[in-house]
Amino acid sequence: MSLDIGTKRVGIALSDPLGITARPFSVIPRRPRLFDHIQALVQEYDVRGIVVGIPRRTGGEETELCDQVRQLASELEKRLGIKVRTYDERYSTKEAERMMSERGIPVRERRARRDAFAAAVILQWFLEEHDR
Repeated sequence: MSLDIGTKRVGIALSDPLGITARPFSVIPRRPRLFDHIQALVQEYDVRGIVVGIPRRTGGEETELCDQVRQLASELEKRLGIKVRTYDERYSTKEAERMMSERGIPVRERRARRDAFAAAVILQWFLEEHDR
């Protein structure tokens, strides 16, 4: 599973059982019961690990959201009892936009799906780099 955590929304992506491909799953509001929602997905889909995107600037500098995301990742690992890793998410949104365009997703629908596609990009990059 991969999470693209923003200030208002969280994009979620899942891999296939063999950890070869990633697919966009959903976008949910970032809300107080976020942990409960993620825990339910982890149980339902037998998730064995989570990759959380770290939102760096294009030059690699940290953003104000980086510390919040790291804290959330640490809390997820403690609560869920599974490995939670962070991964540089630079350019994932741009790549998500390209993918949606190639798939013919209308512009008016892209905003609602962008975070899930970005989470899928992050997960695919991670899977390819770590060879499952």
